[in-house]
Amino acid sequence: MADFSIAGVSPVISSLVSKDKGDFSNRLNCAGEQLKNNAITVAQSVGVGGGTLLGIREAQKGGKFGKVMQKLTNKCLYFAKDKGILKNTKRIPGKFKAAAPIALLGTLVLGYIMQKTLYKMGQIDQKYTDIAKIEAKQKDVLG
Repeated sequence: MADFSIAGVSPVISSLVSKDKGDFSNRLNCAGEQLKNNAITVAQSVGVGGGTLLGIREAQKGGKFGKVMQKLTNKCLYFAKDKGILKNTKRIPGKFKAAAPIALLGTLVLGYIMQKTLYKMGQIDQKYTDIAKIEAKQKDVLG
């Protein structure tokens, strides 16, 4: 079993020092896949974060995009007030109301990216653990 305290800090290093991944080439392949997974996650997160910030900036400027976001937010706030979810929404300034759905969407997408990344990390770890177990059984059988 991998040491998950190390995996929380760096799955790449964890893969290299893990005893359950078999020989060094198998551990190196696992670390390479973990590094690739991390690079993809960073690229996706930067893209979503940058897009969210640009969207918020454009919504706060006003213009057509800002007016559409303002209407969407007002509809969401009306629904939330009607259902009793929100009570004190009059305190939110107009320019922040326009940015709220964009910020919420960006946050949800970043959460999805993180969840997908963690799932993929587990898949990669399990794949190379299984490969090491198969190699160990082959060595035992073939002697």
